[in-house]
Amino acid sequence: MGNQYDSREASEAYDRSEKIRKDGIARAESMSLAPGTKVLDIGSGPGVLALPLARLGCRVTAVEPSGEMRRLLRQHLEEENLQDVKILPYTWEEVPEEELEDYDRIVASYSLYMEDFGAAVRKMNRHSKGKVELYWFAGETSWERDRRLLFCEPGKDSGEKVGRKIDTLYQILYDMGIYADITMLTDTSFDREYDSFRAAVEDMQKRYKITDAELPVLERYLESRLKKQGNLWYYRDLTHYAKLSWNVPEREEEA
Repeated sequence: MGNQYDSREASEAYDRSEKIRKDGIARAESMSLAPGTKVLDIGSGPGVLALPLARLGCRVTAVEPSGEMRRLLRQHLEEENLQDVKILPYTWEEVPEEELEDYDRIVASYSLYMEDFGAAVRKMNRHSKGKVELYWFAGETSWERDRRLLFCEPGKDSGEKVGRKIDTLYQILYDMGIYADITMLTDTSFDREYDSFRAAVEDMQKRYKITDAELPVLERYLESRLKKQGNLWYYRDLTHYAKLSWNVPEREEEA
């Protein structure tokens, strides 16, 4: 499966988000990890969690399949002269077991696209000697809602594949005998603001690969979706974000 962040434009746009950066800092600080803690960050991106954790003195291993995201992460590490971050250029499923260690904390931040989630979790547990924290979505995301309303006529199936949500992942864990805690992240939101209505249209056209012929549909949709305050146009993030977490008391063995 292709990675949207193999695109330099997409990865750099993600990296520029001040809201994403601040959210990562807040989540890293909330973990209250001591210096020297060994952390595995699955799907690290440009370092949303890896960078603030490294600043706190953690020893971070970052798993990231996108070459563009790894380039940005290395750039930030060099800029801040952060040394204790190891980068593994794989998807989680592809990481060779011999390249992994045992970690005090394992995190996966909005990167749970593994086809076999149960196998991915067993691999996490094999390398955890503490806590596992997974960040994901509860209910319909803002982008799924946008696509549904943009491209689906009333009463017609849009054909858009809707991803698994936190309830499905919880059930998989439950069936594995893992009774995870679910925490709703009430302070997490990634609203966007635009200097003009046209800027919003251009951004959304790129995000959803909308043709010029489809622009009138997008413009009508954004007239109702955006809220204007003063000279700015606001896009409200309607996604509900959540965290699944559990402690791994002892090494799980493969059946």
